[in-house]
Amino acid sequence: MTDSRALELVEKVLSNDALFKLAARELESLSPDLRAAEVLIEAFRGGRAQPWLTAYLLGCIGHEAGYAVVREILLAAPRSLAESYAGVALAKIRGAGAFEDLAALLTEAPQRVSREGAAYGLRELGGPAAMAAVAAAGRDRHIKLDVAASILAASVTAELVLELLDSGGERGLAIVAVIIESRLTTTETVEPWNPSESPGIVVAVRGSLERHGHGLSQLRRRHLDQWLEQHERKLVLANSEGQ
Repeated sequence: MTDSRALELVEKVLSNDALFKLAARELESLSPDLRAAEVLIEAFRGGRAQPWLTAYLLGCIGHEAGYAVVREILLAAPRSLAESYAGVALAKIRGAGAFEDLAALLTEAPQRVSREGAAYGLRELGGPAAMAAVAAAGRDRHIKLDVAASILAASVTAELVLELLDSGGERGLAIVAVIIESRLTTTETVEPWNPSESPGIVVAVRGSLERHGHGLSQLRRRHLDQWLEQHERKLVLANSEGQ
């Protein structure tokens, strides 16, 4: 059964795309609607809906009928954030069932913006496997370093940091440095991992900095040194109190 409200919302946005955010919130609260997806796809094919808007709203509608079109938009790389919206939409439409497709697109899509769109889709899915795939793509230069770091910053684990430092060389260190830097330059106090619970991280970062730090900018290296000094002092204090 078609939810007439979903179709009504799509038609309103097609008449005035400034309403897309308001419509999106309500569409996400409704059941996936085939007719709403079909009307939006028809508008896209007819040039009445921009690729970014089509990808964004198909993700909010959440019907499987939109998956192939969203994937097409991701690979076409039309810019205007369409690729980022498309990657997220794939995750929203198919959930965990999109993981293998997104992981493949992350390394195999011809254009970097498409691969980065897939990375944002994996962020939407979340979980260790998704974050490991993003970390590997950043390490192996399939996506920009800053994109990988921004996706990893909120949920990277100590294990994944150690893997980046162990296997990524200069590039792995740079990703970790950007993650640390992002936490130092925000008002948030939560670490992406807890160095006091994983003291091996501090040792690993220091060792990697000594081996590969020549590739970092002076500012980034200074930020990393500040972070290391702070946590090295904490570790020395904790060790002295434990004796």
